[in-house]
Amino acid sequence: MRRPATVRRPDLAHNVDTLARASANPVTEAMAERCRVVPRYAIGAKRYRLKYSPEREARFDRVSQKLSRHEESKNMGPDFAAASVHTFADASLGVTSGSLRSVSGVIVFMYGMPAAWKSKMRTVSTSSSTAAEWIPMSDAIELEESLYSVAGFFNGSKVKRVPLWRDNRSAVLSARKGIDGTEEIQRRARRVASRFAQVLPEYLRIFFTPTKAQLADGITKSMNPQALRNIFDLQALDCVPFCTLVARFNF
Repeated sequence: MRRPATVRRPDLAHNVDTLARASANPVTEAMAERCRVVPRYAIGAKRYRLKYSPEREARFDRVSQKLSRHEESKNMGPDFAAASVHTFADASLGVTSGSLRSVSGVIVFMYGMPAAWKSKMRTVSTSSSTAAEWIPMSDAIELEESLYSVAGFFNGSKVKRVPLWRDNRSAVLSARKGIDGTEEIQRRARRVASRFAQVLPEYLRIFFTPTKAQLADGITKSMNPQALRNIFDLQALDCVPFCTLVARFNF
C-alpha cells in the first residue's frame, strides 16, 4: 500500500507512512485499529483518483480567487491568483506516536490537481509553533522545483513564482518580512529561519489561507475526513459564496 500512497493517493500518504514506521515494533492495540481504519477509508473513498478535467481546473481557479480576496492576501496580484501551480504547506505539532515529533506536509497542485506531495516526520526541534512552521515552507520550495519544468512545458514558457499557502498567521507575517526584515523576525524563529534561509527570498509569494482551506492538512494528520476529501474534491470550497466562506473560515 505504501507505493500507491506515494504515487497515486496523497490522502493515504501520512497514514501509510505512520504505519510503515511503526511496523518494526510490536503491534499495539492502537496500531491494529489503525490498520483496520485505513483500508476501510480506502474502500469508502475508492472513487477518489488523480484525474485531470477542465471542470476541476476551473473549480480550483475559483477557490484560489476566493482565497486571494482574503484581507491578509490583499497584496496578491492577478498573476499569483491565476497561477497554474499552487503550493500548500502545513505542519502538525507533536502528533507522532511515542516520540511526539511534528509532521510536515506539502502538496503541490498543478492545473487544479495534486501533482506532487510529501509527508515527513521532522528531525529538527523547535521551541515555538512559529519556528516550526518555517520548516514545511522550506520543504515546499524544494518540492515544487521539480514541477516548474513540467508546467513550463505545458505553458510554453518559463513558470513564474507561484503562491505558497500557509495557515499560520505568525509564520506568514514573519516570513513576509523577507531578507531586509530579518531583524524584525521573532527571536524564537530566528534559529530556524537561518537554517532554512531559502524561504526568505520567496517572501513575496507567501500568503495566508484559513485552516479549513489548507489542502495540505490531510497529509499531516491521521484521520480528518474533510481534509482528506478536500485533496480530491473541491466542491465543498467552490460552492460556498464568499460571504459565507468568510464567516465559516473565520477570515
